Amino acid sequence: MKIIGVLANIKQAFTRSKKSSVQFYNNSNYYSSYSNVNALKNSDIFTAVHVLSSSIATAKIEKFLDNKITNDSIVKLFNSRPNDFMNAYDFKYVIAANMLLNGEAFVKINIDEDGSVDSLTFLNNSSVTIKTKEQDIIYSVSLKNETIDLTQSEILHFKYMTVDGFNCYSPLHSLVQELEISNRSNNFLTNFFKNASNSSGVLKMNFAKLNDEQKDEVRNSFEKLNSGSNNSGKIAIIDPSADYQQLKIPTEILDFLNSYTFTTKQVAKAFNLPIDRLGGENQHTSMNDSNNVYVTDTLIPFFSTLTSEIEFKLYDTNNLNFTIELKFNYQYLYDSDYSTKVKNYSYLVSNRIISANEAREKLGFDRINDSTADELKESPNKEVII
Repeated sequence: MKIIGVLANIKQAFTRSKKSSVQFYNNSNYYSSYSNVNALKNSDIFTAVHVLSSSIATAKIEKFLDNKITNDSIVKLFNSRPNDFMNAYDFKYVIAANMLLNGEAFVKINIDEDGSVDSLTFLNNSSVTIKTKEQDIIYSVSLKNETIDLTQSEILHFKYMTVDGFNCYSPLHSLVQELEISNRSNNFLTNFFKNASNSSGVLKMNFAKLNDEQKDEVRNSFEKLNSGSNNSGKIAIIDPSADYQQLKIPTEILDFLNSYTFTTKQVAKAFNLPIDRLGGENQHTSMNDSNNVYVTDTLIPFFSTLTSEIEFKLYDTNNLNFTIELKFNYQYLYDSDYSTKVKNYSYLVSNRIISANEAREKLGFDRINDSTADELKESPNKEVII
């Protein structure tokens, strides 16, 4: 199975014009293909990919060892410097973007002489071929001057969606028909406004047969007397032999334009995004509630997909003497709105999760020189003044 990718790096992600396609294969030997580069030309697809990828790229990974936050070299690779060619934000961005567009993303695990993970290299999907060898899964990677075979333990294989643990699907797989409708709709509207008459009206000369020069003279004279801001609101005077009719856009076109939000809703559903993340209006949900839905239903499952693969490939999860768990810290999503941020920290103080001084530091205030401000003390009325 050959997987051809779109995003080799951030610069190429949204500037490549060369057509590329992705193919999905399953046990019934059924192939479905479409152009994922062309999908980025759809503004809703572009926005969905960017919103999700940037959210993933912005979040930091935290390692919990027996429920206590700690740090190590692997976490540092994802949060600071995965390799010598890509920063942490771009690294996580291209992983997420490839998962959304291609259904999967590949990262080569580079080991140093001591057997430790030295760096992580993102692999363009077009360079990876997955095959089986003696019941083992082998990743054949085409580099500049050679082709190497990697085992499962030597590569991180991030999957957006899989039904058998091997074949992967992106949200675009469910939007093939919707994108086809969108493309045909765009072409229809473009052709209509491009080819339709641009005249604002028709002036009929009922009893005259005019040549081209005379038509231009009559048109210029009529426009001089009746068009422009200086003539706005004035009464138009027309010769009895003339008849003026103002042109209107057909009501079918207006109805079509008014219902043009169909694709946006379908894309939001496929990418599991609240409609307001694509610029739509969510009439029945507040911004805070929408943010909670985005985190709970969209980001946390995405985060879990990434951390599960990292834990499985880069940590000894068979060691029963301690528990390792990786989590993405998405607190920044709640800290973007200051009033919501204050409310959230007040809730944490009231429920004995953090102290008042800890909350003040998070909010940028000076610590209070009071021992009780460092205690986890529940407020009787659940209302805390920080």
